[in-house]
Amino acid sequence: MAMARADDAETTSDSAWKTWKMVRSFTYQEHLECLAPPLGDCQTVPSNWPQGLGLKVSKQPRVPWLPPGWGQASISGWNRTIYISPEEMGSKAIYCRSSVEHALGKRLKPVDQHGVVLGDEFIKLWPKWLAKDWRIVYKKSAKGLVKPFFLGPDDTVYKDKKSVLARTKKMVKWRRAGLGTRKSRAKDGELSNDVECFRTFTRKQLE
Repeated sequence: MAMARADDAETTSDSAWKTWKMVRSFTYQEHLECLAPPLGDCQTVPSNWPQGLGLKVSKQPRVPWLPPGWGQASISGWNRTIYISPEEMGSKAIYCRSSVEHALGKRLKPVDQHGVVLGDEFIKLWPKWLAKDWRIVYKKSAKGLVKPFFLGPDDTVYKDKKSVLARTKKMVKWRRAGLGTRKSRAKDGELSNDVECFRTFTRKQLE
């Protein structure tokens, strides 16, 4: 198992990841929707849920590994999420991830709300250092490894936080050098979209 992880690290250390297939892309808003409570704003307990347990519809974000069709419930005075299986599986109340995996007969990985697998490195919270006009994208290697990357407003994919911040600092230098206007950037053959990207960053995000 350790050797497999070493191979994965080696695969993403060079430019090979640039050829990986994109499986999902999220704007800031889409990322919020991906983890929205399974029943959305609805607070009416479905009629097929188990009776007599005092179940309430959970207002908590969907846990990333919960498959489509499953519900999340809560009980007053109990600080724990309960998972409700789909009606075709009996609408059973299940109390932990391992039991959900046992019921499905497989190990669960983070997925979007449609069931697209996003890999073990799924980013649950939008990074503070990532501007909201960027995207988080998930790419898949030929071996099936899924990892997150970052898509800038100029449609360039960046590998990690370090490369994103390096790009951001470079844009700051352009601005200070007087190259931050659309006119001068266009004259130099650069992408004018970079200017819009710059405006979304604060000093705190660069730290």
